[in-house]
Amino acid sequence: MKLHIFGCCAGFESISNYNHTSFALEVGEDVYWFDAGESCSNTAHLKGVDLTKVSNIFISHTHMDRVGGLFNLVWFIYKLAGWYKKCLPNNGKINLFIPNMETWKGILQMLLHTRERCPWDTDVIATQIKDGLIYKDENIEVLAYHNRHQEIYECGSQLSFSFKIRGEEKTIVYSGEVEDLSELDQLLVEHCDYLLIETGNHQMKDICVYVNAKDVKDVICIHHSREILCNISQARLEITKYAKRNIILAVDCDSLIL
Repeated sequence: MKLHIFGCCAGFESISNYNHTSFALEVGEDVYWFDAGESCSNTAHLKGVDLTKVSNIFISHTHMDRVGGLFNLVWFIYKLAGWYKKCLPNNGKINLFIPNMETWKGILQMLLHTRERCPWDTDVIATQIKDGLIYKDENIEVLAYHNRHQEIYECGSQLSFSFKIRGEEKTIVYSGEVEDLSELDQLLVEHCDYLLIETGNHQMKDICVYVNAKDVKDVICIHHSREILCNISQARLEITKYAKRNIILAVDCDSLIL
């Protein structure tokens, strides 16, 4: 299993050389996509990731730093398949798992008005995310756990999620964006091989202290604040000082073997 990081920046003002959060897991011949910050598909294509192997896209929440590149990602997948005359997996269908269906309806309207003659409204199968098992195939299973990130904006609706991913006898937890680190407790009751945790709303010391107390083998930090991205060396010093776990500070275009 391989992890590809296409963007690591939190949703603040633009920072040179960094894009908003997006990553994918490559498992066997399949690519599973998580969040879609701007330029994610272009970055993946230039990295050599085969977009025509993507048949499942999972969106943690629909703030712009997670869906700003979703329109182009979906378009790019079908465009490349047409250029290279490649058959897409899943009989040419893309499964999209998204918390807010209204966001998808807006993106669909944009896709329906492109010049490409693609039946977007039937070839992309959008499902609203709810708590529990949302996807399973021979490679992975994905479980969703709602968090509090969008409650303060959306009147308590469950519009933001963390994910637990199991595959190749490994367990991966993706924090999404949480208001408090304790929201991850429900995902970390059992052993976790890899914790992908956002740093945009939290101090590095607090993250280190939190994961030190959990049964986690490796921690991969993503979705970084301006404070971290503008002073990565300081963040790494804090990791060295406070962490008792192996913590990796991931940035755009990193790829890791899990």
